[in-house]
Amino acid sequence: MMRQMEMPLAIIRQVLTAAPEDAEQMVQDYWQMREQRMEQARRVVPDLLGYLRQEAATMSLEVEVKIIEPQQVLSTTRCEAVPLRVNAHRRSPQLHHHA
Repeated sequence: MMRQMEMPLAIIRQVLTAAPEDAEQMVQDYWQMREQRMEQARRVVPDLLGYLRQEAATMSLEVEVKIIEPQQVLSTTRCEAVPLRVNAHRRSPQLHHHA
């Protein structure tokens, strides 16, 4: 029966050697995992079929375009050199910021 559920042999061994209540929980956990995987596959199949048919992907988010008036923006760019000094005690580089 467990092989008919496509249960891997390693899990079957664990189920057969477990106490009855533990074995029951293991079977329920395995089946729940299988159902979750099947649900994931159900959600992916339509996208996969659309891809194979070379259909355009549909967006799941609604996009709204908003036109706003031009705005003035002020921007500045500053370059700053940061010297690298090796600490003689640790023999590792340290950055020192000079304001």
